[in-house]
Amino acid sequence: QEQAGKKSAKKLNFKISELNNITMKTETIVAFRVFQEKDMLRRYNNYSKYTVKKYLTDSINTDFWKKVSTALNVYGFSLTMKTIKVGICDEFSDGVYLPKNKEIILCANTLVNKGAFENALHRQLIKLYDDVRSTNYNFANCKHLACTEIRAALFSHE
Repeated sequence: QEQAGKKSAKKLNFKISELNNITMKTETIVAFRVFQEKDMLRRYNNYSKYTVKKYLTDSINTDFWKKVSTALNVYGFSLTMKTIKVGICDEFSDGVYLPKNKEIILCANTLVNKGAFENALHRQLIKLYDDVRSTNYNFANCKHLACTEIRAALFSHE
């Protein structure tokens, strides 16, 4: 009986160590896959930023940029590349206008093509323009926001 107990203990130890090896291999595979997915996401985000920055550089020569820039100059505001930042956003948004800083942030990870980029840029430039031209623009006023959103939709071809 004692020998049978030793044999079953050896079998149990063997099975436990085998199970530990399998668990370690599985954890390693999962960790590697997570690393791969994070790396792919990082590369996608970097590529998205590069692409949107290129679109932004190209947009300076468009008629729309020139018209908005000229209109903003009348109110003493200079539209430059520094006015627009490109970032990666957590929320599903194409971009945002920050009135306090008079700054536009475009979300590179959601702007999947040039058309989406142009729509987002036009919308945010209209918001910037409405804010700059008005001395009493109130972002908490639904009527002000509605007018801006309607104008932005018309100019962005949405």
